[in-house]
Amino acid sequence: MASILTRHSNRRTDTEPAVDPSLPTQTFRRARTLPFFGDSLRNSAVGGAHFGGVDPVKERRLSTLQHRHSHPPVRNSLVGAGLEPRAEEVHAAVLADLKELFEGRPTAEIFERRFARKAVFEDPFVLCKGVHEVAPQFFSLSHVVAKATTLSRRVLSLPSERDCLIFAQKQEYVMRITGLRKVIESIVRVELDEGGRITRLVDEWHGRPLSSHWAATALRRLHALIVPFVPWLASAPE
Repeated sequence: MASILTRHSNRRTDTEPAVDPSLPTQTFRRARTLPFFGDSLRNSAVGGAHFGGVDPVKERRLSTLQHRHSHPPVRNSLVGAGLEPRAEEVHAAVLADLKELFEGRPTAEIFERRFARKAVFEDPFVLCKGVHEVAPQFFSLSHVVAKATTLSRRVLSLPSERDCLIFAQKQEYVMRITGLRKVIESIVRVELDEGGRITRLVDEWHGRPLSSHWAATALRRLHALIVPFVPWLASAPE
């Protein structure tokens, strides 16, 4: 055993240089890492921000707010561009004219400024093609009912849809001969051209779609053609 230790000691002495004890020494120690994070802590951006005094949760909230402000919603851009106010003005004018018609106060000026020449009007009784057939239907209303009142109205379409207007309304009619009162709730669909003129007006009573059967269509078409030729109903101006 002594010989083995002697050989080992001699081997170390032969390979390692002698150190001068008068020179300063430096001690190297192995770096320690946290047991749960290991080396990933040094490469983690979130960890660096946390130990640097920055809250990563606040950073994420700030970046989200900056993203929202840099990308405004499409609706806000439309309002800023002035598209919705123009559509709302057109819709308001159309609703005002239609209220006059449904309450039995038609005028030639309303049809001249609000209806296209080839406008179509439909309800469960008539199918009119052309303003010359549409006008007599509303002018004859005052001969059939003593009073027509709009009880309620609610717009269902989007304000930005300038070429389409849909609203729900409740009308009360007092019959001229019998004095009976009748309330009709309906969905009114209006199609407009670029100038705000009505090209199609559909009055669906109780929200029921109009029948597309050929017999019902033919009967409604016949009613539309007869009204202008009835003497006590044909009071529409030329």
